[in-house]
Amino acid sequence: TTGMALGSQSGAIADQLTDKESPTKSPSLTETVSLKDTVFVGDSLTVMMGNFIPGAVKAYKGAMQTGWMKTELLKVIADYKKGKHPGLKRVVIMGGFNDISSTKGSRYVINNLREMYTAAKAAGLSVVGCTIPDWDYENLQKTWVERWKKRGWGKEKGVYPYTAAELEQQTLELNKWIFSQQGTLVDTAVDTYNGGFERSNDGIHRTTNGSKKMATSIMQQANIQA
Repeated sequence: TTGMALGSQSGAIADQLTDKESPTKSPSLTETVSLKDTVFVGDSLTVMMGNFIPGAVKAYKGAMQTGWMKTELLKVIADYKKGKHPGLKRVVIMGGFNDISSTKGSRYVINNLREMYTAAKAAGLSVVGCTIPDWDYENLQKTWVERWKKRGWGKEKGVYPYTAAELEQQTLELNKWIFSQQGTLVDTAVDTYNGGFERSNDGIHRTTNGSKKMATSIMQQANIQA
């Protein structure tokens, strides 16, 4: 797996993209907020951090893609505008793995993330964009090929499984885009890809210790306290 110092490359990455965002005023993250005033948006990677982010507003569920996450976040924002979650100040978003693994690709994820970031900003919330952590492209790709066959995906539907190299490329493209939004749509980008958070034997999820360290790292960088 290729490791990259994503933050240092954000400027070059932004120049490569044709859909750069116009700068918007970013709320400061110098203010420390509590978990109860933070909504976490994500999939099973966030679920496994659940015990280490007690009290946070939940918009995460296992095996979910970013389309589902967007719907859930918009519900939270709508409730916030109606008076629920009155102290809500910050949004932490980490998603895209399940989209990429189902061949939807990084650009599909980017579109959904952009909408989530924009909606949160419009509601006056600060945004923390987390990258997808490192994962085992080679072994998981083999597993997914069998899954795709069972679901009848293939040439007849115009869907082709990504190779391991393409899965890596899609992941890195997404992660680089997230960093390119820092200072515009994202107040703080958190690099979980190079975090060294211990991975479980399934190739994607973190161990309990890894999940704890990842949650702690995100909270520290996002200025969130229990």
